[in-house]
Amino acid sequence: MPDPPALQHADFAPLVGEAFTIRSSVVEHPIEATLIDARESTARPAPDAVRSPFSIQFQLPNTVQLPQGTVHVEHPAISPSDLFLVPIGTDDDGWYMEACFN
Repeated sequence: MPDPPALQHADFAPLVGEAFTIRSSVVEHPIEATLIDARESTARPAPDAVRSPFSIQFQLPNTVQLPQGTVHVEHPAISPSDLFLVPIGTDDDGWYMEACFN
C-alpha cells in the first residue's frame, strides 16, 4: 500500500479555529485542542521536498501539559496523523504546542 500524501499547509489552513482530537500515551483520555494557526514558512523548500515548509499551532486546555513528542491527531477533514508536537508556551487561556513540516 502506498504512503498517504504528505500533509500540506492547504490541508490545515481552512481548519484554523476548529477542534482536533489529540491522543497521547502520556494521558489517559483524548484531548480536545483548537488549531489556532497554520502558517507557511518563508524558507525555500529543498529541491527534492514534497511540500513547502509550514507550521501549525494548537491550543490545549491549561489543565493538560504534554511533553514534546509524537501524538495522534484526528479531525474529520484530514486523515488521522501522527505529529511531533513541541510545547511553545502557556498562559491563562491554555497550553500551546507546535508542529513544523519541512
